[in-house]
Amino acid sequence: MGRTFSAVPYTYLKRGVYYFVICLILGVSSTQEASACSFNCKKEEVKPQPNPKLKLLDFSNADLAICSQYQATPTTISTQKSVTRYRYPFKEGNFELFMDGLAKQINWYVIEQATGKRNTALLPTMRDNLIQAANSDAFTQLDWTGKGGGPQFATSLLIKSISYIYAILDSEKQLNDEDKAVLRPWVAKMLPNRLKRVNSVDTEFAGDNALIYWGAATKDNAYYQEGKEKFYKRIERRIKSNATFAKSVRHNNEVAHQLIPGAEILALNGEDLFDVKFKGFSVLDFVQTHSEWVYDKGSERMKTEGDMHDPARTIMKSQGFGTHLAWIPVHLSRFKNSQSVLDLRKKLRSSDLKPFYGQHLSIHTGCVYGNNW
Repeated sequence: MGRTFSAVPYTYLKRGVYYFVICLILGVSSTQEASACSFNCKKEEVKPQPNPKLKLLDFSNADLAICSQYQATPTTISTQKSVTRYRYPFKEGNFELFMDGLAKQINWYVIEQATGKRNTALLPTMRDNLIQAANSDAFTQLDWTGKGGGPQFATSLLIKSISYIYAILDSEKQLNDEDKAVLRPWVAKMLPNRLKRVNSVDTEFAGDNALIYWGAATKDNAYYQEGKEKFYKRIERRIKSNATFAKSVRHNNEVAHQLIPGAEILALNGEDLFDVKFKGFSVLDFVQTHSEWVYDKGSERMKTEGDMHDPARTIMKSQGFGTHLAWIPVHLSRFKNSQSVLDLRKKLRSSDLKPFYGQHLSIHTGCVYGNNW
């Protein structure tokens, strides 16, 4: 005879399987805030592998005139423990204002460095801002309340912003071992949160970039290599047969916000993947195809697969949170004769003359990478 199950245990078995599947789908507990990584989102613990050659900072293409228009001397910026969904208007303590404040401080430093008149007396304030945030466990929890872009995606953007400030402070010898012992565990708490409820391609790439940027900033090859390997595999797995990553040009553009800067930081560290073929297409093929697609369709209002709650918007703008073309100066800083991108910038400039600045890229690209006009 075959084995049989009594009715009661079988009922509990079915119920257990049901709850297991639900937990897998949700990826977090039913509470609005979650800071611990769930079992489908294991912590990425890596042994430090120092590599002094790694770098994140490159201000060789910076536009100082643009930097001066959007800069602020270092100061303490309000924080909170939770990263919320993106929502406007911004509230004090939210991640959007923290990131914007860091972007202004980065722009200030770019000017100071370029003019050779660094006010080093203000650098400790830049450091204290990060230390204070770290000591309060700022942005180490996720708040899923309401609608809008996910806090896991915002976490990756935050890590990229923090990476720039860390790299600046480290290059200026403003971080001692005690400071690093505070800042590194803080970011380590944030890193697993970038993987929760991932529901879009740009969120995946942003998570890879977080590792690449943080590894480059801290000169930790373990984080850097893990991010690089994920980045390569992501391109191979996600690129489509027409050299795009998404069904709509708007979501494809959101991928561009992560793919192009990520490839640039890798190139800065000697990893030139622009011509590497993935299923027959390269990153340069993607940029050309996408630029032509945006040129034709970018002025139309459309929704994105990345956030189906967000209303239809145009991406033919130089500034915004996610609907903008602020990746353009990043690409032109290396490929100054990229005709499809130059044509796209020319079309954009017929209606929008603002410098490039989009928070999906975590920095003010019009300042850091220039190539605004």
